Amino acid sequence: MVDAGPGRRWIDGGYVNQNLAVVGEDVVAISTTQMIKFIFTTSGKQRLYNPGGESDGIGVMSGRDEDGLLAWTELRINPRVFVYQYTNPGDLKVFQGEAVMEYKSLGIPLHQPLYPFIPMQSYLGGPD
Repeated sequence: MVDAGPGRRWIDGGYVNQNLAVVGEDVVAISTTQMIKFIFTTSGKQRLYNPGGESDGIGVMSGRDEDGLLAWTELRINPRVFVYQYTNPGDLKVFQGEAVMEYKSLGIPLHQPLYPFIPMQSYLGGPD
């Protein structure tokens, strides 16, 4: 168990591919339904990130290591998508689309602007 602050603990185990993402050359993100743990593969150090009231849980995640992006969906009906820049943690973007059910996967294409990171381009109004 890792201490995540007063009254919070991280329990390792039970990971699936939807909650694992590479966000840097030596940084991997793993999530539970409420918190994200960044693991520095070179040093073995860890850092916890708690979206708190910003996000209604963490569904599926995706990362893009070339610019340190981490995106995740909420665990709820009509979910929002959050995009967190690992190198600039204060810059959290929130997108709301027309999806009704929870997302089962999420991807961020390489060498593309941020808006088409969901397979359905209409989600953020990207070009056809």
